[in-house]
Amino acid sequence: MSKQPVAKILREFGLGGEVKVRIYLTPPEPFFNYTSFFIETPVGMQEYEVEYADHKYGNIAIVKFRGIDEKEVAALLRGKELLVEESQLPPKEEGEYYVYELEGLDVVYDGKVIGKVRSVIQPGPYPVFRVSTGDDEVYIPFHDEFVERVDLDQGRIYVKRIPEYDM
Repeated sequence: MSKQPVAKILREFGLGGEVKVRIYLTPPEPFFNYTSFFIETPVGMQEYEVEYADHKYGNIAIVKFRGIDEKEVAALLRGKELLVEESQLPPKEEGEYYVYELEGLDVVYDGKVIGKVRSVIQPGPYPVFRVSTGDDEVYIPFHDEFVERVDLDQGRIYVKRIPEYDM
């Protein structure tokens, strides 16, 4: 079973070893049901037990891991993703996708494959696809105004509009 990211550690928080995280789940509430996370470290995948997690606002939380009690140790986790077993992910509704399902899909615009989804970012209210088009990148919001449909079976995302091309 593969492990999938549910959050990313942004930075250390406070003096007692806590970290500030950005939660990938929408809504973020299922994140607080996890009692441990896997983190890729220089010595391999390690499991970290959650001492507590405090929801701050939106998709931001403060997490304290058992055994990490100093700011300097917490700082070593900056930029790391918090992973869980795929079977632990919350169930999806119709039309919902996990980020790992979308990354790597071909993007089709005007009947042609224009590139691949390299990552999915969440800079605002909607996820945004970072699409590599060979020599360039385009950013496409995952919103009905831009995305026609996602076809996981074909491995494609069909877009009807690309912001950079609408000038």
